[in-house]
Parts: sequence; structure tokens; C-alpha cells
Amino acid sequence: MKELKKELSVLRYFVKEVFSFSGSYVFISLVSSVLSSILPLVNIVFPKLLIDELSGEQRINSLIVIVAVIVFSNFTISAVLSLIKRFTDLGEQRLSNHFQVAYNSKLMNVSYEKIEDPAFIDLKERALYPLTMRGSIRELVAVIPKAISLLITLVGTVYIIMTFDVAIILLMVVMVAVNIVITGRFQKKEIAAQKETIRLNKNYNYYLDLVSDPKVGLEERIYNFKPFLLGLFTDYNHDMKVGFKKIHYSRQMPEGLKRLVGALQGFISFFYVARQTITGGLSLGQFSMYISAAAVFNTSLFELFGQVLRLREHCRYLEDFMELGNVEIQNLRGGESIETIDEIRFENISFKYPKTENYILKNINMIVNPKQSISIVGRNGTGKTTLIKLLTGLYEPSDGKILLNGKDIKCYSSEDYRKKLSVVFQDFQMLSFNIAENLSFADEVDIKREEYALKEAGVWDYINSLPNKTKTHVGKQFDETGTDFSGGQMQKLAIARAVYRDSELVILDEPTAALDPLAEAEIYEKFESIKAGKMAIYISHRLSSCKFSDRIIYLENGEITEDGSHDELIRADGAYAEMFNLQASALLSKA
Repeated sequence: MKELKKELSVLRYFVKEVFSFSGSYVFISLVSSVLSSILPLVNIVFPKLLIDELSGEQRINSLIVIVAVIVFSNFTISAVLSLIKRFTDLGEQRLSNHFQVAYNSKLMNVSYEKIEDPAFIDLKERALYPLTMRGSIRELVAVIPKAISLLITLVGTVYIIMTFDVAIILLMVVMVAVNIVITGRFQKKEIAAQKETIRLNKNYNYYLDLVSDPKVGLEERIYNFKPFLLGLFTDYNHDMKVGFKKIHYSRQMPEGLKRLVGALQGFISFFYVARQTITGGLSLGQFSMYISAAAVFNTSLFELFGQVLRLREHCRYLEDFMELGNVEIQNLRGGESIETIDEIRFENISFKYPKTENYILKNINMIVNPKQSISIVGRNGTGKTTLIKLLTGLYEPSDGKILLNGKDIKCYSSEDYRKKLSVVFQDFQMLSFNIAENLSFADEVDIKREEYALKEAGVWDYINSLPNKTKTHVGKQFDETGTDFSGGQMQKLAIARAVYRDSELVILDEPTAALDPLAEAEIYEKFESIKAGKMAIYISHRLSSCKFSDRIIYLENGEITEDGSHDELIRADGAYAEMFNLQASALLSKA
């Protein structure tokens, strides 16, 4: 009963979604259901009249009318159903695409913490499976009208058979009930086996990505881990073979039993009606009608039972999609707008990842003022990038608040808040679109801003020398004339993207990691003009940015241990001074 309630909840959710997306599709589907149910009844009743007329008075006019009704009904209804099918097929595809878009939209709107959560990663794989591998949305919207049609046909055949004998109906219902119990048990095993293959498919897709990734191909040829990968494929194929055997067994066993029971049921029905015809004096027309009605009832009942099982099966698969839909979206949920940034304040900020005990950041207190540039430095793993992810709203603090103009950043609209930020992360992503699209993420590009951004990032001359200039694709995935940029060029393009956005707060998280010291110095010098009148936060374990900063914050073990200007921290002769002197010595020795 608990499972049934959950399935009904899923069904209500999706019916509501389908109706809100396309009410016309629902209406046309219901019309199709009614017409589909009428046709079998026409072919039960009117042949009876035809046979009785042929074996009785044989009136030509009556025979013509009966035949005309049969032919016209079959032709007209079939033609209308054919036209409707074109509409519903297109509607099913549109609905499938709609839910696929909803899935992608959800992934892009959940909090960043969720994207990194293993439980959520598993959920999104399970939610995607019914959309892509099972076609559950299309199945769902096809099954419901079919089930309604079968139900109407059943009611009609039950009415016809009841004029003859109720016992045959009871017999069929008992035999179908037996099938329901048998098939229901096997279906649970099939669904469990199918869900196990989801995990295997996720691993397999990762293996495929490894094989097709040129970067991995480079490593594979150097370290020769081909035997290792092929071993993983072999293990996968074995596990999938076992899984498919379970699925095949769970699917074929009830199907065989259903056919056996159906054949037995058909034989008993025919024998019973034939006997009653002989002993009860039924006409040939009545014999034909009752045999046809019994056969249609038998088929419809079995098909309805099958449709209900399919419906329940896909509702179970779609539980994960509905669960994904209920996941809370991004952290910043307020609706207030922001005119300008006057101050950003961290108040007793601490952070630890969910289900862990160790704090990454502890009691962070700092203020960022307008036009101020701050370098946040420290060794790797001290929480520098985590601090920025908190500031950008990608993570929520475990304790404390981040205030913008005196208000918690949760008060502001996510979109409005993030428009005030231009961020270059160390693990930035340039997409396989053209350069202009990578800068603007829009159909229309501000040409002047585009040129300014590329010049400030130090990559304009190279881009302008390419045949397609800013229409050049990054990589060759969508355009064979695209360019494979070097790591340093890609980093400059990422910086150009931040410049193009022209936000009040510029955040650079290890922005020059792929650049040599000279190129790094050039970028920071250019940023002196880029950040004019803006707040700027630099994250780095290399200290080149420090001499351009008004203030330096040194993080150690997730805490602020030093705070001041470069000169002040050098005079303090603490951890910052030690790191700076070590790096300076290393550069001098290389020179």
C-alpha cells in the first residue's frame, strides 16, 4: 500500500506537469482513447447483426446498411486515429524534450554544494536514466490514454457478456488476478536489476570518456595503462551480462506464464460459449458476438493489466526524477536588488563540508572596502578557494554571515548578486563555442567591450591574426577550423571573460597558474588599469599579486593569521615574509 501511494503521488505529479505544459495534448489523447475503445465494440455488435440477417430474412437493404456502418466506422475511426497519432507522436517528443530541459535546468540551478555531493550525483544519474534509457516520459503519456481506452472497451464488453452469463467474467477476472500476482513479483526483481545497471552505466560512460579524451590518450601512451582500462571494460561486461540475465529472466518468465494462462482462458471461454449455444439455442450471430466479446474482454483485461504494470514500473523509475525536482535550488534566495557594492563583510565565518567534522575555515572576519584590492595568500589547502566560493554564494557558511552593504547576501537575488562579480577560477572552463560566445554567453556581442577585454588580457593580437578572429571556435568539436589554444592562452581568455563582464568586484583565483613569471607580471600590471574603481580579490600561493594589492591576508589552517600591507607583513617577519623570501630566492636562482 505504501508503494502504491508513492506511485500515485508520482502519477499525479507528472499528469499535472503534462497538463500544464500542453492541455491540448491531454484533450486530444482523451479523444483518441474514446475512439480507440469504440472500434472493438463496433466490430463485436455489428457482425452479430450481419450474421443474424444472413442466416435469417436476408434483406438486402439491411445487409447494405450493416456492412456500410462496419466499413464506414472502421475507415473513419482509423483515419482519425492516424491523424491524431501524428499529433500525439510529436507531442510525446515535445514532452520528452520538456522534461529533459527541466532536468538540465535543475542541475544548473541547484546549489554548488549539491553538485559535489556524492548522494546528489547518484540521484541525478538515477533521475536521468528513465528519461534517456527507459523513455519513461513517453511511455507514461502513451500508457494513460491506452489504459483509458482499454477500460472503456472492458465496460462495453462486460455489458454485452452480462446479457449472456456473468460466470465467464468471473472466470476471466480470477485468471487475470493470478497473473497480476505472478507478474508483480517478477517486476520488482526487474526494477531492482535495472537500477543496479544505472551504477554500472555511470562507470562505463566514465571509461568511454577516458578512451576518447586526447589528454588521457597522451598519458595512456606514456604510462601504458591500456591493459588496466581494458580490464575494467572486461569486468564491466561481465557485470552487465549478469545484470541483463536477471532482467531477462524477470521479464520473460511472467510473459510466458501470461501467454499460457491467456491461451487456457481463451480455450475455456470458447468451449463454454459453444456449449451454451448448443444447449441454450443461441443464434449464430449471438454465438459470434459472445465469442468476440469474450475474446476482446480477455485481451483488453490482459492488456489493461499490462498497461497498469507498465504505468507502475515507470512511476517507480520516475520517483527519482520527482525527488530531483524537489531538491532545493541555489542558496541565494532573496529578492532584493543591488545598486552598488559599498562594503563586503565576513562575520565569524566558519565552514565544513556536510557529513564531516573538520572545519576548512574557522572564524574568518574581514572587510572589503570599495576600490580596495586584497590578496588572500597561503599554502595549498588552507581554504583560500573555499573562501571565494562562500563569497560567490556557491557554498553556504556553516557558521557566521557574509554581509553586503550590511545585509546577509541571502537577501539578494542570485542573478542580481552574481552580476556584480567577475570571477576567474583556477579550474575555469572554456566551452567549445567561439571566442565571442565564450566571452558574452549571448547571441549579441558588444564589439568594443570584446576588443577591450581581449586587449587587456593580452591575447587580442593573436586572436585578431586568426582567419575567423573572434568567431574562432575553442577546439574542433563543433568546427574543424577551430583552434586548440595553449594553457596560457586559455587562461588569458578566461581573464578576458571576467573583464568583458565589467563587474564591481573582480575575483582572480590562481589566474596565472599556467603562465610563466613574465606573462604573470604582465597580467597583474594590466589588472592595475582593469580594476580601476573596482574591488579586487586575488587568490594565490605565488606572491606576484601582492605588490599590486592594498592589503594582504595570510591564511593558515583555515584561519587568518596575518593581515596587513606587503611592507607591514615583511617587517613582521612571519609566515608571509618567509614564503615571500623563499619564492624570491627561487626566482633569483633561476635567473
